[in-house]
Amino acid sequence: MGAPDRGLDINAGYEEKYGFSMPDTSVFRTRKGLDEEVVRQISALKNEPAWMTEKRVEAYRLFAARPLPSWGDNAALREIDFDDITYYVRPGEAESDDWKEVPPDIKNTFDRLGVPDAERRFLAGVTAQYESEVVYHSIHAELEKKGVIFLSMDEGLKRHPEIVQKYFGSVIPSNDNKFAALNTAVWSGGSFIYVPKGVKVDATGCPLPEPKPEMIPEKGQTLVLEGVYFDTDKATLKPESVETLDRVAASLKAFPAVRLEVAGHTDSRGAKAHNQKLSEARAKTVMDYLVGKGVDAGRLAAKGYGMDKPIAPNTTDEGRAKNRRVELSRLD
Repeated sequence: MGAPDRGLDINAGYEEKYGFSMPDTSVFRTRKGLDEEVVRQISALKNEPAWMTEKRVEAYRLFAARPLPSWGDNAALREIDFDDITYYVRPGEAESDDWKEVPPDIKNTFDRLGVPDAERRFLAGVTAQYESEVVYHSIHAELEKKGVIFLSMDEGLKRHPEIVQKYFGSVIPSNDNKFAALNTAVWSGGSFIYVPKGVKVDATGCPLPEPKPEMIPEKGQTLVLEGVYFDTDKATLKPESVETLDRVAASLKAFPAVRLEVAGHTDSRGAKAHNQKLSEARAKTVMDYLVGKGVDAGRLAAKGYGMDKPIAPNTTDEGRAKNRRVELSRLD
């Protein structure tokens, strides 16, 4: 393996691709510099709840009191003139969910960056931010069907303030360092994403297909447990039954909302009352095994049907063997 090319410039072609600017067509901007008045002004312009305003102000006070961090390029950090920065710029009056409605100069910027193309090819949805505000937002229809909420951060705060209040700033809190405090004080734009428990999405945000349980019947259907055997005329499981029942237990633990009836059946040989008791005992044995493997007993009901529900003629050995069975059916 050859030595790495120390002359490689990772920024090669950057100026040609991204070294452009657009005319300033913003409709509003705060004055340069930062103080508590500007922080409160940003919050008021966004019509935020009082608790978010106070969170911003508290973060600003931390920012003002904290020294520059010692990590990174400290010399470069000292060159930052925080009073020469405009902390809020509103590029337009409204967010759009139709790319055609975005103002031409803003749309041209994102067209050059490839955002619409990326959305079409790779993303389930996208939020495009320009200056301090989200100017375009869309979500894949399949995500909405799954209950995924994908909004601009401002809209998420309006519609779901309880979620934002619970989790905002919980990963990197404002008291972590000076720049974390600054970010909390003047944050703007960004995305609000809520994925319901149990819903899984892939790396591009598209919903993954729901896994199907291996050993659980569909609603309205029954599943015969092939491979479950008992000693003759007894409710004692044969050792080879363990493999099938372990798979049932694993499926039930993977799908904790499922409730099942465990049904025992016999062939027609012997007295009806005896077969009824035998079927009940075998169903109970299977249920007890699953409970012993960690399945909640409240999710299972054991019932015996004796010889009353054959699935094959009882006139042959093969038919009688099919009728001696344990079945699962859904109760949920």
